This record gives sequence, structure tokens and C-alpha cells, in this order.
Amino acid sequence: HTLDVTFVAKPGRTAAIGAIALTGLESVDADFVRNRLLLHRGERYRPSKIEAARQDLASLQIFSGVSVRAGTAIAADGTIPITFDFKERPLHAVGITAAYSTDLGGSLKTTWSDRNIFGSAEQLNLSAAGTGLGGTDVTSPGYNLLAQLIEPDFLVRDQSLEFDLGALRQNLEAYDQTAA
Repeated sequence: HTLDVTFVAKPGRTAAIGAIALTGLESVDADFVRNRLLLHRGERYRPSKIEAARQDLASLQIFSGVSVRAGTAIAADGTIPITFDFKERPLHAVGITAAYSTDLGGSLKTTWSDRNIFGSAEQLNLSAAGTGLGGTDVTSPGYNLLAQLIEPDFLVRDQSLEFDLGALRQNLEAYDQTAA
């Protein structure tokens, strides 16, 4: 009950990355995606590097799907074309959160987000919450307001610039807080 198997591998010629096509982009700027892309024309074709580039683009959180496919044959110039297919997430998201604790009472929060405000994965997040609704340690209702703008790849890759503006008011038995 023995089986001897011999595999003969004949390496083909090496290939380089050829033209890189981007399909499915609607509100996202193609130049932003090309600048962010970890893959460049003329580099040696390596599936692991192509997958790393796909995962990096998917991590931007503006796409619900990023797939990549290579051409079916190596061209005469030794290149193989690559196509990235994108499916963009909805531009806007809305959320509602409710919570209750006996000491701090109830809170109701609503959020609104724009995931791609200027076309290069910038995020604008707005939230408003009513707090202190009926708790034992609360003297009157309060609020929590927040506005946040995030600019990805600010000056260098993987560095974000974030602006936050908030206002908070809570009236507790122990203290009152008003903050901006």
C-alpha cells in the first residue's frame, strides 16, 4: 500500500504588474485610491502583494467590498493587467442608542455619519444625546453634543488629522458639569 508520486514543476516566465484598472468607484476619487494603492505598474507580480493591497483598500471602511483579478495571460511585454473592483458603502449612516441605569437615568443618543464627505474617505460624524432622564443621582436632564471630522492620510500615509468639537452638560447630586 505505497504510492510514489513525482511532481515535475516547470517554472514559467516571471511577470510584472501591468495596467491597473479601478472599477466601481462612484463617489470615491480615483486619484485618492491610486495614491493609496500599495501596488504599482512594473513591480514583480506577487499574489501576496496584490492581496495586501486589496486588504489595505478594504480597511478604509468606505467600501463594502474590494475584489481584485489578474488578467488571464502574460502580455508580450511581460506584464499582466490587474483590475480592482469596488463596491462602495452607503455614504451616510444613522444610529440611535438608548440606555438606562438607576443612578444616571436614561439616555437617548442619535448619530449621523458621512463616510466620504469630500471624496477621499474623509469622515464627518455628528452625535447628540439627552442624558440624565430620571436617575436617582441626577438633578435635571443634560446633553452631550459631538462633531468630529477625520482626514485620512494627512501629509503622510496612515496618518490622520482629526478635529473634535463637543459640548457636555450634566447635573448630578455630587456636582454640575458644563464643558466645551
